[in-house]
Amino acid sequence: MRFRNILLPVNGSAASLKAAEFALAHAGEDQASYVLLNVYDPVPLLIGGQARDQVDQEISVEEDAVMLPFRTMFRAASMNFRERLEEGHPVQAILAVAEEEGCDLILLGTRGRSDLAGLLLGSVSHGVQHGAHCPVLLIR
Repeated sequence: MRFRNILLPVNGSAASLKAAEFALAHAGEDQASYVLLNVYDPVPLLIGGQARDQVDQEISVEEDAVMLPFRTMFRAASMNFRERLEEGHPVQAILAVAEEEGCDLILLGTRGRSDLAGLLLGSVSHGVQHGAHCPVLLIR
């Protein structure tokens, strides 16, 4: 099965970098199109008393910093990609964007946390695996 439209959620973590490296290492001649998705939660900043325009400016700066290494990697490899920034909980945002973009694969970096903290806090990879309409490939 060849995947044509792949969602790659990125957050600047080592896990999301590994997922991007996997994508680049396995790009074939018939390169897929990638959606690089960064999800943010403005609530902590808003609760901290910052004005919404100040929060939006901080998010813009942070998003650019997060996306820069991925943008650089994909451009250097001449990969077909576009970027998306979404507000909300990561699991819901990833699932919604995958559906909206018609993705046929979600490539997700994970820390592989299976300890008590992961169980209590919840896991993005677990939520995405169980809610996705398409295959999910976890990269650790």
